[in-house]
Amino acid sequence: IGGHEAPSGYFLKKIFKAVTSFFKSVFNAIKSLLSNPRALLSLAVGAALMWGVLPALKITGVLAAGISGGVAGYIATGTLKGALIGAGTAMAFYGVGQAIAEYNLGRVEGALAHGVVGGTSSVAAGGKFHTGFISAGFSKFIGPEIKGIFGDNDMGRFMAHATVGGIAAQLGGGKFENGFVTAAFGYLFNHGGKLLERQPPQPTLSQQGAGATAFVVHQLGP
Repeated sequence: IGGHEAPSGYFLKKIFKAVTSFFKSVFNAIKSLLSNPRALLSLAVGAALMWGVLPALKITGVLAAGISGGVAGYIATGTLKGALIGAGTAMAFYGVGQAIAEYNLGRVEGALAHGVVGGTSSVAAGGKFHTGFISAGFSKFIGPEIKGIFGDNDMGRFMAHATVGGIAAQLGGGKFENGFVTAAFGYLFNHGGKLLERQPPQPTLSQQGAGATAFVVHQLGP
């Protein structure tokens, strides 16, 4: 067509430009995140506490989530408010994970529950509800696909959930870094309970007492 570009070519250029711009912004956001040692350290310490240190000290469940989330929140922000938001968010995500398992909630219900926690946490930190909702909810929703790729590689799944949450937040008009951290918290403290369940159950005090009694009776027997 003389002097005019075909409509299809124009739209293809627009789409290509939009996609290129989006991935460039994501790349820059990842670079910014990697240059923020406090955010990365907070997640590393939170994971170490929730998945290793606290269970070794016999501290598990929602208490472990609260301690881990509080420490992570303080490291990330350096403020008491950040610690309180981190603790509350971690305990809420842990509670949602337990509710999903106990009531056998479906994929959509689980994603919605995660989204509500993520959105509420975002608002508490001064952000927008919808960006936290999208990052936490979407990363939870595609959990089965992530597990299909990474299997039982918890670190791989952790990073995948966090990255998806960051991208989802960016698509929703928020910051990649905020979505990354929100989705990371969702996986860390929801999945943390499931990781603890993999460990062999410890005998209760009554079981230990019964075992000790049986041992003594056996030694004193005829």
